[in-house]
Amino acid sequence: MRIFIYIYIFAALMLSFGSLIMETYPALFFINLFAPNPGDKYPVGITGLVTLLVLLLPMIALLFILKVIRNRKSSETGYLIDDDYFNKSGIHFMREKQMQNRLIASPVFINGEERGRIDSGKKLFIELQPGTYEVEAGRKGERSDKLVVQVQANQHAQVSIQIVPAGLKSKHVLDTM
Repeated sequence: MRIFIYIYIFAALMLSFGSLIMETYPALFFINLFAPNPGDKYPVGITGLVTLLVLLLPMIALLFILKVIRNRKSSETGYLIDDDYFNKSGIHFMREKQMQNRLIASPVFINGEERGRIDSGKKLFIELQPGTYEVEAGRKGERSDKLVVQVQANQHAQVSIQIVPAGLKSKHVLDTM
């Protein structure tokens, strides 16, 4: 998904500034809007940015729709407090609300197996048997260090997930609460 986003942004940049230089569509619409009379000068920077934003709108709309669908699925399938919630053992994950990777869910791994995904500012409960588990979050290049979590009978271990900048990439950081 992330590669698709980068390719789409790169293609939108190339199309935006290419059409601006050649004065063709879609930039021509904004050129005519900012300079209605023949021979008028138009603001190149503003025209280029507005064209780029218009070209990026479909991708932003798609990501927003996918996020809404993902949130609707998670609310339909569970993570709601039922009558037996407080008698279950497991790990309660909380991802801090942050701007980076806001529209992309972070995968959560328990003992190397992906067990769920969590969005920015959301919570996730994974029911587990009492015992010791190795927990990780994030994708390949952004994966957190392994955190060993002890799950007690009829109790919830608390793990917070935060994304911190690490050069050009970011890294997931897990912490017990």
